[in-house]
Amino acid sequence: MILPNAPRHLVAVLLVTLAVGGAGCSSRNSATPIPPVAPPPPPAQGVSYTDPTGTSWRLVKDAASTSTHLVLDLVGPAGTSGRGVALTVHGDGTRMSWGKLDGAYIKDGQVFDLAFDPTDPNEPRLLVGGVHGDDLLVGIFQKDPSASAKDLGTTLYSIAIDFKSGTALKSGDVIPLSVTKSRMLPGDLSAGKLEDISVAVGTLKAS
Repeated sequence: MILPNAPRHLVAVLLVTLAVGGAGCSSRNSATPIPPVAPPPPPAQGVSYTDPTGTSWRLVKDAASTSTHLVLDLVGPAGTSGRGVALTVHGDGTRMSWGKLDGAYIKDGQVFDLAFDPTDPNEPRLLVGGVHGDDLLVGIFQKDPSASAKDLGTTLYSIAIDFKSGTALKSGDVIPLSVTKSRMLPGDLSAGKLEDISVAVGTLKAS
């Protein structure tokens, strides 16, 4: 309260003081704390893979995988029989590389009978793998039609993905990976042709 008989110069000083003080309080009360800036994710040092869900055809992580050499196993649906399967797997060649297992792009899961005479190491096997652009093409088939069909609910063969250094990948970045074509030779050969199948792929990330 300002006294009614106070000198004019004192009234002016008090008004200015109140105005400045009030503005300062208002400014302090309305200030919003600035949240800390999160550090950017570190550069990637490897790759990680999360298996897909479901129990049908799928690519799953093998226990032999490391942070820089990912091994994926092709597993089929349990209780289904067949004589072979081929895949075309597409990846981003700027972010990853197709790896080799024992010097080849495909590793036999020891399920199918690949030769008429398994004791002959020189007999060609129907086990093939190669790279075309960003695509990995792999396949395995039994040669002898009289051989029994095999249960598909296990590791039929394996492929590998290598971490590619020198990229701009950060830890947590998703690396695209998909199966663009997949066919199997069924246990029943009466149809005389390959059957289209759908293969589930998990999530591939830089880590």
